[in-house]
Amino acid sequence: MKKVGNPSCKVKTNLKKIGVKALSRRATNIGLAFIFTIWLVLYLPGLRTNPPWYGDEIVSFMTGESLLEGKPYNRAVYATYVSPAWNYPPIFSLFAGIAAKIADGDITGPRFLSALIGAACVLLRRPSKKNDWRAGLFLGLGATAHFLTLHAIAGALCKRLLKPRSWIPIVAPTAAIWTVLFGILFWIFGSWVWEDAAQLAAFYRISDETSGSGLRGLINLFHFFTMDFFHICAFFGLLFCLRARAYGLSVMAFIILFMITKNRQNLPTFYYQAMAVLPLLASGMAIGWIGFTKKLFFFSGKKASLRRLLRSVPLFLGLFMILGNFAYIFNGRLPTRNTPWVVSDMHAYEQAAQWLNQRTKRDDLVITYWNLIS
Repeated sequence: MKKVGNPSCKVKTNLKKIGVKALSRRATNIGLAFIFTIWLVLYLPGLRTNPPWYGDEIVSFMTGESLLEGKPYNRAVYATYVSPAWNYPPIFSLFAGIAAKIADGDITGPRFLSALIGAACVLLRRPSKKNDWRAGLFLGLGATAHFLTLHAIAGALCKRLLKPRSWIPIVAPTAAIWTVLFGILFWIFGSWVWEDAAQLAAFYRISDETSGSGLRGLINLFHFFTMDFFHICAFFGLLFCLRARAYGLSVMAFIILFMITKNRQNLPTFYYQAMAVLPLLASGMAIGWIGFTKKLFFFSGKKASLRRLLRSVPLFLGLFMILGNFAYIFNGRLPTRNTPWVVSDMHAYEQAAQWLNQRTKRDDLVITYWNLIS
């Protein structure tokens, strides 16, 4: 005779699972709210001056204003997304120009727009292993920004290599966006688009040969992960993730970084392209170190005090990194990766721009440094 299980026990088990999931979701939301609050307090007050102004950043905002006014100032005419001279997104440049216009030409406007986009991507993201279409849509969003989204797509495909049904959802949104985008660009610029795309491909091919040929790519990767304490911890965290359910973070991070460092041997000092993989490094470090400390429970035996100490290691590691930078944040001297290329004296820069604006009109010919907004 077949035994019948106790229905009440099954109900209790299901309720317990639901309660654990709800508690986990609540803890995640509290953690995100805490991080977001810290970001608001530490980042936004110094948004205008920290990090210091950077040449390409200023040019991108000026290009956006030029696009908004329909005038081919400084590189606005090159905003074709694939031009080797200016392979940045014309749509984002246009919105940056609108933000600059709202802020009366001040850099705070477009920087605040960039901050809102970054915050929205973090807060609206709901990771799900089963929802490949959602992952594909986020990759498509990145595809509107730069061709290097191909690196992220390659990493996502490697993560889903043994699941062919995931390939189309991952690739389709980007393919659709690029089809529409290039259709519009071809309608406006004609064959120039394909010529620019061919020159851009040649540029990256030559860059790969000079910066990442042979073992150079691995050497570049070594220099990247040994640049400071955070990146060393991130490297070991990603290694620990390979033995956990979050192994996908490690797969994507290592693949994307290897592809990036092949054409950027100076990436430790010129952190431009690596910004895209920075969230993976931070997530991999946190998850990897938590998993590592749990593995150490095996050696702790039944000592509850030692287990509590091990469980707090990732927390103290994060607090150590945050507190170590507090003084730099509040005195406005937080070191940035692009420090060698930033405007050395922002006050003098503003004085020069004001002097020019008072003595010239918009249509006057002014010969000055190319990224000085006047």
